[in-house]
Amino acid sequence: MLQRTDKGLRIETATTVAEFEGIQLVSLRSRAGEEFIDRQRMGKTPGFELFHLNGKVDALGTHPLASQVTYTLLTDSIAEIRLSDWECDLSVRVSIDQTNGDILLEPSAWTIQRGIAGVGWVIGGIRRDMRVVAPLQQGVRLPLDHPQISGKHADWASNWEAGFLVFESDQAEESQRSGFTVQAWDERLLFKGIRIGHPEDSHSASFVTWAPGPWEANQSVGNVAWRLSTFTGGWREPVRRYRDWLWTTFRLEEAARMRPDWLEDIRLAISWCPTEPRLLDALARKVDPRKVFIHLPHWRPQIYDQDYPDFTPSPEGEAFIRHANQLGYHTAPHCNACQMSPDHPLFFAARDFCTRGVADQRWGGWSWLPVKGWAAFGPPQSYSLMPNRKDWNVLVNVHLAWSPWRRELTRSAARLIEQLGLDSIFVDVSHLIHNSDNAIVEGLSYAQGSLKLIRELAELAPGFCVSGEGRNEVSSQYLSVTQLHLFNYAHVMAIDGADVSWVTEATIPVNEELFRGLTLGIGYNYGSGENRRRMVDASMAQGGIPTLILDRNTDPVEQLEGEECAYILSHMG
Repeated sequence: MLQRTDKGLRIETATTVAEFEGIQLVSLRSRAGEEFIDRQRMGKTPGFELFHLNGKVDALGTHPLASQVTYTLLTDSIAEIRLSDWECDLSVRVSIDQTNGDILLEPSAWTIQRGIAGVGWVIGGIRRDMRVVAPLQQGVRLPLDHPQISGKHADWASNWEAGFLVFESDQAEESQRSGFTVQAWDERLLFKGIRIGHPEDSHSASFVTWAPGPWEANQSVGNVAWRLSTFTGGWREPVRRYRDWLWTTFRLEEAARMRPDWLEDIRLAISWCPTEPRLLDALARKVDPRKVFIHLPHWRPQIYDQDYPDFTPSPEGEAFIRHANQLGYHTAPHCNACQMSPDHPLFFAARDFCTRGVADQRWGGWSWLPVKGWAAFGPPQSYSLMPNRKDWNVLVNVHLAWSPWRRELTRSAARLIEQLGLDSIFVDVSHLIHNSDNAIVEGLSYAQGSLKLIRELAELAPGFCVSGEGRNEVSSQYLSVTQLHLFNYAHVMAIDGADVSWVTEATIPVNEELFRGLTLGIGYNYGSGENRRRMVDASMAQGGIPTLILDRNTDPVEQLEGEECAYILSHMG
């Protein structure tokens, strides 16, 4: 039920009681009376914020004169909060889902200004003992002020891999924990994001609705509804609610039935497998090849990450794959979901359908320079350098809603299935979802194009296994095997020798709760010594199967006799 109060609005449902003053959430309680917001610690956290193309962020509802708030009760379960602010107008539709007790908040903002990027709802003063549970690179549970998550900005679905956050108390016994969750049950795959912490209060979280690009002339944003509710019994309860919605809405039982039957028998993976036939024979003496999945990066005549989308096998690659097939291995040659070389013949047609950054207009993509610490992974923006530095592995992102690109990839995959008898393929960069300057192509967003591409590949043969990079609620619908990045791309820190001991503390299997039965995870184990062991263990804790990643500078057959291989094989089950 919705009620006006002297200062704002009170919302009471079967599970949750919330109170707004002005446009700010100042109280959130369970029906049993447990309060989850400490109003005294909110500081000057605003209730909503307006995001601009140029990076400016306006706190709304804080102007001493030009912040006029009105409330309109439409029914006993629907209301509108309206703000006339110096910077914009804001409307928040408030409603109650009577079937489950959720409170729905749907903000929209519009303004005379141009260059509007997004509108964010800020929950400040979250109780200090609460932990945030998030589908960030498989799953994380940390205090909001932990250095690995404080200040975190993550956009759906590349890094924020499903549309919810959970905030739970810190009792040792999970069943005794309580808290609240914010979820976006968004079947339209709209752009959105989260921010952990705020300059005014580290124990806050923001839920941002992003406008689709282009932003230069944009004056309005909205249409994502955020569901707010409390719970008892630990984080799995709200995560399972989200899973139920996700599986029902996108008919994922149908997607699960497309998975190959042999996937249930896989007990070991080799990721970044060297193209060495002796390795196949040696490993077959230790494990049943029919239970092994192989990700094979070096199977074309070209250098790795060059000349995409040319997916023609080299004689060595073809011989390796045929031998692996004969022994019973399941081998996925490495391809790329969205990136192409700017000197490829298709680039002339594709260049007007490549992604540009929605904020900076830069062409998206990848490059790799032989410089220690190189981190600017986008391609050069120079007319002279982009097509002429093949040694930098320059790649440009193609918008996946552009159907000629998907046709090119599916034709290539179909030829490989016929030529090599493939039962699997690997598509790199399948986890990235871009809100680009050309956000809509052929009537579809990048997310919708990504979903179409993975399904179109999966439909090429009965039980065909499409595997890829990362695991999120878009790509995982039709990916059968996924590489598991750990939180904050911990493998990069491990490679650089930084301490990743926090991975053990942070790791919980959030995505495994969501995607179990859809995708099989394989590890992304890098670093050395204790760091590497932590990465191996954290990947398996996330539901990943034991995964070998062999040193390219050492004989792979010899490595099979080493301590790490013995440790990984001992976990095969």
